[in-house]
Amino acid sequence: MTVKSFLLALALSALAIFAPLKPVLLAIAFMVAADLLTGVLAARKRGDPLTWVQGRRTIIKLGVFAIALATGLVAETYLLLGILPVVKLLSGVIGLNELKSIYGNLSDVSGSDSLGFIISKINGQTQPPRPS
Repeated sequence: MTVKSFLLALALSALAIFAPLKPVLLAIAFMVAADLLTGVLAARKRGDPLTWVQGRRTIIKLGVFAIALATGLVAETYLLLGILPVVKLLSGVIGLNELKSIYGNLSDVSGSDSLGFIISKINGQTQPPRPS
């Protein structure tokens, strides 16, 4: 077996192991992109200067999320034997965090408390909460 064929077999094995993460990673990437877009809009509305630091943070965030989900998949599949849905828990926490950030950015853009309004509708209140 040559080194090239060994590396090819290793890469294909890794793809097979991490294939179940594809839909989760796509959803997280979409939410991170939406967070970036709404963050840029909110920064423009506030008059904050846009720098490459925000773009670098977004790329690092995607990498950290991917590593967290990949290690969660390995732990769930090979260590916990599917007893605890680690990937679902991790993706839920990541998704809720990104959703909260998106709603915060939308609140900055629109000038109203979008998340508070949605929560008040869920709780059955007819009027959005008034600041005290």
